[in-house]
Amino acid sequence: MRSSRRKAAAIAIALVLGAVLVLALAVALPGGGGVSAVAMCGTTLAQAVDAGASSIVVANTSGCDIGDTIVLNQDGGTEECQEIEHVGALAPALDLVGTLAYDHSQGETVVEVAVCPTATATPTPTPTPTPAPAVSPTPTPTPTPTPAPAVSPTPTPTPAPAHMVRNCPQARKWAIAWWDGPDTDAKEGLDTCGEGAVDAAYALDPSSGEWLRSFPDRPEISNLSTFENMQGFFALGSSTASPTAAVEPAPPEPGQMYNCPQAGRWALAAWQGADTDASEALRTCGEGVVDAAYALDPDSQMWLRHFSGHPEFSNKATVQANEGLILHGMATAAVSRIAFASDRDGDFEIYVMNADGSGQTQLTHNTAFDAYPAWSPDGSKIAFVSERDGNNRMEIYVMNADGTGQHNLTNTPVLWLNSEPDWSPDGTKIAYAEADPMHDSWELFVMNADGTGQTQLTDFYPTDGSPTWSPDGTKIAFSSVKGNGYGTIYSIDAEPGGPLGEMIGLTKLSNPDPYVEWDDRDPSWAPDGSKIAFGENQGGLGIFVMNADGSGKARLSGYPSSDRDPSWSPGGSKIVFMSDRDGNYEIYVMNADGTGQHNLTNDGDYDRDPAWAP
Repeated sequence: MRSSRRKAAAIAIALVLGAVLVLALAVALPGGGGVSAVAMCGTTLAQAVDAGASSIVVANTSGCDIGDTIVLNQDGGTEECQEIEHVGALAPALDLVGTLAYDHSQGETVVEVAVCPTATATPTPTPTPTPAPAVSPTPTPTPTPTPAPAVSPTPTPTPAPAHMVRNCPQARKWAIAWWDGPDTDAKEGLDTCGEGAVDAAYALDPSSGEWLRSFPDRPEISNLSTFENMQGFFALGSSTASPTAAVEPAPPEPGQMYNCPQAGRWALAAWQGADTDASEALRTCGEGVVDAAYALDPDSQMWLRHFSGHPEFSNKATVQANEGLILHGMATAAVSRIAFASDRDGDFEIYVMNADGSGQTQLTHNTAFDAYPAWSPDGSKIAFVSERDGNNRMEIYVMNADGTGQHNLTNTPVLWLNSEPDWSPDGTKIAYAEADPMHDSWELFVMNADGTGQTQLTDFYPTDGSPTWSPDGTKIAFSSVKGNGYGTIYSIDAEPGGPLGEMIGLTKLSNPDPYVEWDDRDPSWAPDGSKIAFGENQGGLGIFVMNADGSGKARLSGYPSSDRDPSWSPGGSKIVFMSDRDGNYEIYVMNADGTGQHNLTNDGDYDRDPAWAP
């Protein structure tokens, strides 16, 4: 009984939160454009204004709201009617939908009316180069050879631009929109809905929970300057907004939810995919990550809701193609993260992002090469490779997951190189590859997590690298150029048990054909220990997977693109990797069976070495 009451109370609270969210957003607009005002707009011109102007300065804006109809200089000989498009927040100014037909003097009256008087000589409110012809009060009884109307009742679909706002708002209505494209200026992004088609946009900062705003005509009070790829936001359509149908590319199958919420927080998310069952769409954020979702009906402006596990309280069963939603993260949920390296700031640095590609954050800041990030098992630290010490050295460094506390672990002499760290499952050791001063041989080493106890494991010539621990900590898989000179996947016991050169438990797992399969590299052990993902070069790298004993090899991706460096998600359901299929290396993700491949980064730079946090 207590459990039922608690569930009912939780649902009631979520319903109230949804209503409060809409109210809070509405009253945040300058001039109170989201709520009806009791007071009527009545004031005087504070400055003279010339014909052709589209804004006026008034004594005060009390009672004046977006959408109000006003008359200037009523009964004064130059009377004209206008509609308010925007109300100034910092100055008593009113932006008008149309342009003024007459000159007006300081002190003339500005009065709100229900409808425009029929005798007024008001120019057309539609912002067209020439005024529309007057409509005769008595229809002509016979057809006349008048030209066809400029706007067809059923617009012809046009091809959708490559980068655009999805779900643009209708006139005087809100929409949950999202930006589809690389990072761009917010105003330029909004203009893809049509120039002047959006009055206001609000985005939710995922970390602070604060609202960021963009008023295209009021940059001085805007603090949302840039749209990130897949960023969701509320958009209010202007009186001229008229979204038209567009021929859009087929959405990816299966789809993916972007900008998934953090635990206990709201997020404006974007669904990129076909029409899908709401539960399945939300599950792409992770099992149990989202507990509530709201969508805004574009016509009725009513909220539709979906509560995970509570269909009796839900009235939204399907997420529409390319729809925007507002999601709430389960209080105990944790959005998984991916570390990677990128040269987007001019040299390679370590970054982290959420598993859906959002929240990309730079952790290292220097002019040296930083790459090959590797998470500790508890997700609190990241080991990586850095050349910041100079003298032709590559060292293994470690830092906290937020980028603090960066320090050197290996401290090797000049000319020695260390690379490709990987943590043991218990977090006590790190395996890595090391090259001697002549750089003619790479071997595997293991050390304690504090950098002590550096011990050589392999003695193959010329190259061993890319170590990855088995989930039970007993084995290390790696790639070696041994024997036929082509990269091959091996495994070895993690604890050295004999003299150097007597590698205990050495097992050959792959057997590339030098005439077909040039080499195998970059192994990654699945979280349950049953499979190993790796890259295989056949004139272009592809991602493959095999059983832990080397059997059952299957190709997942690649050709003609080069795909490499796979890393498993914590539950083993997805694999992140790097691919050059778009002309430069970006971070991609796919399901463990190879389906649903899509990019997480889209910055035009070189992104590499993805590593999924445990």
